[in-house]
Amino acid sequence: MSALTDMDALSSELRAELVDRILPYWIERTPDHAHGGFIGRIDGEDRVVPDAPKSVILNTRLLWSFSAASRILRRPDLLEWADRAKAYLDDRFWDSRHGGLYWMLDHTGAVFSNKKHVYAQAFGIYAYSEHVRATGDASSLEKAVDLFHLLRTHSFSDAADGYYEAFDQAWNKLDDVRLGGGDAFEKRSTNTHLHLLEAYTNLYRIWPDAALRAQLIRLLDWFLGPIYDASNHHFIAFFDERWTPRSDVYSYGHDIETTWLMHDAALVLNDLERLRRTEEVVREVSAWVLREGLDREYGGLFNYGKAGRVHDSDKHWWVQAEAIVGFVNMAQISGEAAYLRAACEVWEFTRNRIIDPVNGEWHFRTTRIGQPYTHEDKVGAWKCPYHTVRVCLEVIERAERMRAPVFQVTSVSDHAT
Repeated sequence: MSALTDMDALSSELRAELVDRILPYWIERTPDHAHGGFIGRIDGEDRVVPDAPKSVILNTRLLWSFSAASRILRRPDLLEWADRAKAYLDDRFWDSRHGGLYWMLDHTGAVFSNKKHVYAQAFGIYAYSEHVRATGDASSLEKAVDLFHLLRTHSFSDAADGYYEAFDQAWNKLDDVRLGGGDAFEKRSTNTHLHLLEAYTNLYRIWPDAALRAQLIRLLDWFLGPIYDASNHHFIAFFDERWTPRSDVYSYGHDIETTWLMHDAALVLNDLERLRRTEEVVREVSAWVLREGLDREYGGLFNYGKAGRVHDSDKHWWVQAEAIVGFVNMAQISGEAAYLRAACEVWEFTRNRIIDPVNGEWHFRTTRIGQPYTHEDKVGAWKCPYHTVRVCLEVIERAERMRAPVFQVTSVSDHAT
């Protein structure tokens, strides 16, 4: 079969998953009709937890997901849900005094945690800028730009050469910058800087500001420089404030997600030299994820590795989603059939083991062989539609571009044609 035929088949299945199952789940199950916005949690048995707190991560990702789905699927009816998410962010999560987005609300919409984590502000930029792409809404652009300026003012430092990651309500630095208890107690994380890269890329598409471009270049250069470990072809997860590595365990999911987000940033910047350097790193990392991270026996992508060996063989929902996008992206860069085949294999495992065939949506994670952990959330502070919606939309868009009669640059080799 040809690459276009394989892509068409993958796109068709993911479109059906998105339209028939994922979007209906979030539309039918998650609106909070008592307190506004969306509910904060559905457990692994698909039971609503009515008094669960509401996280900014879930709500920004809802705004991004409904906005992107409306734009790419050409579904204006989905804007009702995007606008609902935006209104709740504006009314409840936005700090009208100091600016920025609170970390957590209680189930009624009162502030529960007023922390300002850069990771959350990045998702605010990502979500608001996507709402602009879908609607042209000027107030969403204003919010995205405000968040960018807040981060430049309070978080970024030329002297420190990086972004400080966590603040209190008034933008005073917090000692503990971790996103959760599982993170290393270090000042700098690749995860936060990755989602800044993602957010600034999306904002630059609609607001090509010179200062934003400079920051996006800085972020991409960190991923080409200190964050990438050329000795083992993985990205380092944690650092001290001087970019000294402070971890030796790597995430296959973050590795492959980073490859395509870096590539996307380089394409948006339209900087040929950086695109060349980015594609070199993307090729190296993708090859090692394919070699180490892909489970050849049971399917799917493993969770964590260390020193060339798998250390956590569970299969997380978001890791499978990002693997599909990353492998498809690498197939389009390289023309190598092994990557598109790997994407299809990961989708097969996901379809058979990660997706809940009874209640809908995707299980949070499974064992190596695909047995779901039913105590994990279906909806929660970290269990959001962002990864599941995005993999479907990315494959749909990429398949459409492959069929398009108008040529589009998708890799450095395209510039020479």
